[in-house]
Formats: sequence, structure tokens, C-alpha cells
Amino acid sequence: MQLDNTVGIIDSDYYNSSNEGHIMIKLSCDAHDENHAVTVARGDGFSQGIFMPFGITEDDNTDGIRDGGFGSTTK
Repeated sequence: MQLDNTVGIIDSDYYNSSNEGHIMIKLSCDAHDENHAVTVARGDGFSQGIFMPFGITEDDNTDGIRDGGFGSTTK
């Protein structure tokens, strides 16, 4: 089991996003056995995060709202 994007970085546009600010982690299982399954039980830890300060400007003249999430960079 591994993260699909190696190191996940959550952009500031998750706040007030259409996904209601939920933080999601996309995982993949690279086992080649069709019968191999990975189960993550409720309450099990499988990831960690570090919250960093995010600064904003008071004179930012924007004309829209960023609404990101998975694939928001179109890559």
C-alpha cells in the first residue's frame, strides 16, 4: 500500500472548497496477486500530517474563488 502521489501536499484552497474541507488520501495497492486485499479498520493510523501557517494578504484583488482538490492542477 502506498500513496499515489508519493508525498501529499494539501494546498490552501481546500479551505471552504466544494469538498467541505475534507482531507482525503489516495492510496494504491501494488500487489500483483488478485486475491490480495488491504483493509484499514476504523481507528487505525496509516498516515500523518503537519499543519503549517498559511499567510494571506489584505490587498489581494481576486476575481474568483479557488476550488481545488484531486487533479485541480489538471495534471
